[in-house]
Amino acid sequence: MENGIITDKPVKRFSPRIATVAVAFLAGLFANLAQIGALRLSLGTFGGTDLHLGLFLGAWTAGIALGAAWGGRFSPSPAILLLWAAFVPLLSLLVLVPLLNTFPPAQGLLMPISHSLGIMLIMTVPVTLPLGALIPVLIRNGCGTKLAAPYAVEACGSFFAGLLFSIALGGIVPPTRLLPALPPLLFAALIILFTSGKSRVSGRNLLLTTLLIISWPLLCAASLNDLGNYLDNQFWRIFQPGQNLISTRETPYQRLQIGEYGGQKSLSINGLFADNWPDSIRAEDRVHTFVTAIASLGALLVIGAPPPDTRAEFAKYPNLDVTFVELDSALFEEVSGEPVLSQHVMSAFTKSGYFSTLYPRQRLFVTDPRVFLRTSSERFDGILILSSDPTSLVANRLFTREAFADAANLLRPGGVLSVGITGTENYLGDELESVLLSAHRTLNSVFPEVFALPGDPILFWAARDKGTLATGPQQLGERFSSRHITATSFGPLSFANRLLQFRVSELSGWLQRASDAPVNTDSHPRAFIRQIQLWDIYSDSRLSPLFKRLANMTPLPALILLVVAFMFTTVLLRYFFGEASRVTAIYGISAAVSGGTALTAELALIYLYQNRSGALFQMTAFFFGIYMLGLAAGASGRTSGSLFRLKSLQALTLLIFTFLVGVTGLHETAPVTAGIFWIAFLAGREFPLLDTALRELPMRALSGPASASYLIWSDNIGALFAALLAGPWLFPILGIEGALMLSAGAMALNGLSLFVLVKPAA
Repeated sequence: MENGIITDKPVKRFSPRIATVAVAFLAGLFANLAQIGALRLSLGTFGGTDLHLGLFLGAWTAGIALGAAWGGRFSPSPAILLLWAAFVPLLSLLVLVPLLNTFPPAQGLLMPISHSLGIMLIMTVPVTLPLGALIPVLIRNGCGTKLAAPYAVEACGSFFAGLLFSIALGGIVPPTRLLPALPPLLFAALIILFTSGKSRVSGRNLLLTTLLIISWPLLCAASLNDLGNYLDNQFWRIFQPGQNLISTRETPYQRLQIGEYGGQKSLSINGLFADNWPDSIRAEDRVHTFVTAIASLGALLVIGAPPPDTRAEFAKYPNLDVTFVELDSALFEEVSGEPVLSQHVMSAFTKSGYFSTLYPRQRLFVTDPRVFLRTSSERFDGILILSSDPTSLVANRLFTREAFADAANLLRPGGVLSVGITGTENYLGDELESVLLSAHRTLNSVFPEVFALPGDPILFWAARDKGTLATGPQQLGERFSSRHITATSFGPLSFANRLLQFRVSELSGWLQRASDAPVNTDSHPRAFIRQIQLWDIYSDSRLSPLFKRLANMTPLPALILLVVAFMFTTVLLRYFFGEASRVTAIYGISAAVSGGTALTAELALIYLYQNRSGALFQMTAFFFGIYMLGLAAGASGRTSGSLFRLKSLQALTLLIFTFLVGVTGLHETAPVTAGIFWIAFLAGREFPLLDTALRELPMRALSGPASASYLIWSDNIGALFAALLAGPWLFPILGIEGALMLSAGAMALNGLSLFVLVKPAA
């Protein structure tokens, strides 16, 4: 106090370097949590496919790239960037409120690509712009700190965010609550920034910022529940017009919503219709058609969560044991009408499973279906896959040759597998052809006897022993009658109606025709491309011509195009650019190639893990975090070395991964985690080498902020193209092996260009 006037006291300050590192860590923590929250909100609300996943990652990386370019060229205040990024997630949600009111009801259609992309851009670009600009700005304000340190520390923050979400927050905190709850992380970063050596701030302002950190959770608790409920109801109004939304439940694996209309409930998973009940006609047809296909009844296995009426139909068989396998216990609770308490979930991991209290001869295993099929020692007379259609790479995993082979191993002699795919025998156009023919040929590659039943869905019965299947309507009708099952709409004549000779012959002839539809495998998930085509039709997005062109771009033409692009770029840079411009350009291309190939390899390994072990949505944040940890470890290494050797090692790694795709034993958690870490480590190792090289160019050397901006921009541009191509082309058309092979080719050509164009520096 001076002359009776209160004055601000000096604040103890952090060094600029320490402040830069601390702010980068908190920004990385914030960025990954914001990315995961926005991703789950986008894909879990309006029925996103793998194409939408690519669009989201593309929008995110585009925002980071633009932000990096902006932060390198201009000099925005880091404090302004932190405040901007902190408030944007809440503002984005508030912008969605009036925006959703302009969307008409879907009336059975899906959201067009323009609307989907618009929502993604609103959710991503405003927050990624300041985050992308932050590191170049921090370097400018951090007394010459190089790119490696803040980049590595930011990646470490992202790793801890991924770990936190996968272990604690996933499935507990809805994204509409998570996104607005993140600002205190950046408020804390703001205090650190304020107390760094180059900043001037009063103690009073620090006190206000601290009070804001403390009061923010209270503000969120008071207002965000209503905002989240409003957004849920608005999205439901658009996609499920006329139905009342009963409940919304976030789980570690998906978003579940239950609606009601006229006494009938409907289930929506991640914004897409999945099932409805009560529907006695459908339940009787689903159960009794399947059970009648099996001559000797003892034990059945059902993959998926059954509605109550389906369970009741199974219970009509007095001596039948039925085992249900479902990964998400919350889904079983919501659909089956029977609570799965915590102790039941724990007992589900034992050999006996959880036995139902409603139906004593029914039990539930809470585990991934592919894991159960691969590891169970039990044998069954029949296996029914309830979840229909390979609508995404996640759903496609139950329709691959490997999944069918595991199912065949669990069948007793005379056992039957039943799987249905949406379609009718009187319309089998291009959109249905690929998935139906692929499923039929995949089943024939595993089972010696396969029979297709006309209808919607088209059912496939597959027997592990030739001569097992009864396909005549009279024989099936008599078998059903002999079991004395009481049903309201299903009877012996149901088979006579469904198996009319002309219907069976028409479908059988169509399935036998010549076509290039491939066998569907874990490493080449070709069948699911049908869902993208149908989505394009039902959303009126008009992208079918693009999908058809991509479908014709097989690995060989893609490699030829890549070589031509390499030769053209080499000639252009060598003869039309000066030395400094040529070297700067090739270093930017190098960062872009690493960004694109690393993202492709990361997604490939995640999909391989998903095929074998499931839980993709629960583990996505963890794998993203492992990737960022690998980047951090690589970026914190030496700032000198041979770029050509590094590129050669990256190309060799991708080539080795290509040949290891078929080794299914490596698709488990530990090998996939190690693979993602190693890919990211090599990509991160490149950043300090490129940063040092750009700063030491003899002519037109880039400053620290300019070099960081250029490299981050280049890396994210490469990742942008990989993300956009992953869903519609890289994995369904090239296959995982083809995508990795193409990535290895791109990396090898990139290394060759460094040797040819920058030989002394490389």
